Amino acid sequence: MDNLVNLSNADGGVPTMTMDEFERRANEYVHIAIRNLRSSDVTRDQYKVNDSLKADLWGSFHRIMSRHYALIEPDTQAS
Repeated sequence: MDNLVNLSNADGGVPTMTMDEFERRANEYVHIAIRNLRSSDVTRDQYKVNDSLKADLWGSFHRIMSRHYALIEPDTQAS
């Protein structure tokens, strides 16, 4: 596990993630989702890859991750 995620913070054990790590993971998620859409015969022509789709994917990722992680500032030390 990388040093940007701490699973035992003082706020009751809620996993934390920095915004930098969140953005890195979100970009990876969006990239993989778009690649999967383009590579599938079923979805290839059903979605136009544009900023709106990317924003929807980013929002989906944020909703998923916010259920499991508390976002923190990079200099916040969770103990």
